Amino acid sequence: MANDENPRDLLDCGREERLAAFAKSNMFSTQNKIINETLQSWYPELSEKEMMICEWTFNTMSDIGLGNWATYIELIARLLEHENFANEEEIEDVIKSLVSKSVLEVREDERIFGGDEKSLKVLVFTQENLYEELQKASCENFKIFTDAYFCPRRKFD
Repeated sequence: MANDENPRDLLDCGREERLAAFAKSNMFSTQNKIINETLQSWYPELSEKEMMICEWTFNTMSDIGLGNWATYIELIARLLEHENFANEEEIEDVIKSLVSKSVLEVREDERIFGGDEKSLKVLVFTQENLYEELQKASCENFKIFTDAYFCPRRKFD
């Protein structure tokens, strides 16, 4: 039986066992740590709540997959669901703090919904290179981690 925490023990396992081990892995906590470290290298003075907003903003951007913007309403909903903030007002205050520090920018974008043009509030990182660096770090980590579980390797005796 393979050790679920050590991908090296999965060399002789089938795909299902590797998927099960991957699902139990610490990949997402590692991913969050890399995102956090990257953000701290750009903005070391941010508070814990400001860092959390930045992390969740990036995660929302990545999930939507449209580049350096996240819908304001989606971010607020995710943060309220995660229960690290008391209410929407507290979240908005932290976002305002990030805007005043030129980390984030709030914009009104025009989008077409059901044939009607409507205004949509979005958040973007003011330093577009930050989004690109976060994306690159995230992708590299994901590749390294998944390769450990799924890429063919030779077993050395």
